[in-house]
Amino acid sequence: LFIKGNPALESLQGLQGFETLSTTMMSVEDAPGLCFPAEDRVRFLASLAELQPVWNESRCHRCSTTCSGHAAGCDYVSGHCRCHLGWTGAQCEDQAARLQVVSGQSFQCSRSKTGLAMEECPLEIMLCQAGDVDLAAMDMSALAVFQDCNAGNATSSACSPANGSDLEIEVPAAAKTKVLNSTCVLLAAKVLVQVGRTFEPSKTAMINVGYHPYLPPDVLLVGTVASPIAAGPPLVYPWCLPGGECR
Repeated sequence: LFIKGNPALESLQGLQGFETLSTTMMSVEDAPGLCFPAEDRVRFLASLAELQPVWNESRCHRCSTTCSGHAAGCDYVSGHCRCHLGWTGAQCEDQAARLQVVSGQSFQCSRSKTGLAMEECPLEIMLCQAGDVDLAAMDMSALAVFQDCNAGNATSSACSPANGSDLEIEVPAAAKTKVLNSTCVLLAAKVLVQVGRTFEPSKTAMINVGYHPYLPPDVLLVGTVASPIAAGPPLVYPWCLPGGECR
């Protein structure tokens, strides 16, 4: 296992559960954001104990409470427990609010016929509560939008990296939302559309609302958890493990 040049690497907690790992094949280099406290080594395999602790007080923060129950471990960046999907709170003891994407939404984006720059197409996607919650108090920064690669005829580098792209979807560092009314919010998103060609036909793309690839969510999107859990390797995101398979 070689980890090199990963500035977003926060911890090695994701390696817990491996049954075999040789220290001769383990290397972590150029990971300036890594936080690996000495106490973590006793929770890992004995082979990982060969790694020296990495802890910078300016960027690494221990959690003030033991992260157990519905927690997937400590988030050393924020100093708070990282909750499994569907749970929130300082100790992951509260059920997360549920949101549902309003069906039937559609948006039209234009393609520039001149110039080299991609055309920006802002979207506002409506989500509504699936329960009695205070939308103004909800933290929805960990939501993001992605293209469904199995729908539509427009391509993106995420779906067809070798064949060029018609559009790109911007995944911001943190989602921006605004409360529409007492039950619904608008999630801001942006699509970048490539310059078009003369007489080029219209193309369509399916956009899904999901979870940010790096931020643990504080809300539960209806329809993102499959039950029962599908057979296969362990899920990548630790906050998905107890709730089912994250789509």
